[in-house]
Amino acid sequence: MNEKKRKIVKKIEISVASLCTFGLALGVVVYAWFNHEREIAKMQKVKAPDQLYINAAHAEDVVYFKLSGIEYNTHWKKPDNTEDDVCYYKDYVFSVSGEYVSTFTLQLAHTTNNEFTYKIYEANRSLTIPTDGSGAQKIYGKDYVAYTLQYDEDGNEIFGDEAPVFSPIKVSDEENAAKASIVYYTKGDELHSDSESWDIPQKYLNPKSGSTVLANDNKNEDVFEIYEDTYGDYSNFEAHAMPLYWQKTGIPSSDDPDAESKREPFYKEFILHIEWNATSKAAETNKETDIIYLAAKAEYN
Repeated sequence: MNEKKRKIVKKIEISVASLCTFGLALGVVVYAWFNHEREIAKMQKVKAPDQLYINAAHAEDVVYFKLSGIEYNTHWKKPDNTEDDVCYYKDYVFSVSGEYVSTFTLQLAHTTNNEFTYKIYEANRSLTIPTDGSGAQKIYGKDYVAYTLQYDEDGNEIFGDEAPVFSPIKVSDEENAAKASIVYYTKGDELHSDSESWDIPQKYLNPKSGSTVLANDNKNEDVFEIYEDTYGDYSNFEAHAMPLYWQKTGIPSSDDPDAESKREPFYKEFILHIEWNATSKAAETNKETDIIYLAAKAEYN
């Protein structure tokens, strides 16, 4: 082998040795980095996203939250079973529950086939039938609603070990020796939507201009972005099938000043108030089906 060829071979051997050394060094660094990150991952607790649930009253299973029983031309009944005023609304109790969050967002959407007005109130709970100032019982359906408990275990776990939410009333408490089986609810403060707090003269996010019951289907207005992802370019809408959207943000999960430090699972009860015009013939005869959506979402600061 001549001198020239020996020099070329030597250079190749040096280059290969250098590449092997660099590759080994890089491999050690990369392995060390991955190993370090793996050890860190072992030490860090991974926190799953906070899950909130829509439940029936008393933080019970949502299957017991039933929107039914709206009847026209009926009367509320006084405690002595005599007739009171004509019914023009009905209240339904539901709750939001889950692992601790400081605040959450509550959303309502509904179609508009019936001439209904929807409101949401905070719910006040009692284990006895509410009474007026004189001690007389108030009127069922008009002044309060009742919910029959479906569970009677102490601190019943609604969702099991993965998402424990406990019933707020332990029915075997000594103070409830009679084992309360019915809980009574009255309306508290009304929740006003974000739209109302933004000084917009309506409570829905997407009302149709000039209408109090229809959603906005005008693609030329910014509000259409609320449901553009759902409908896309489709424009052949049935007016009453397009839902109206209501939203309230910043709802505290607890009134306890120490809730942040305790970080306990929570529940919060509300009343969905559905009202109609008792004197409207159209409301009485045009009975259609409406779809109502309730959703809750945790907020993160």
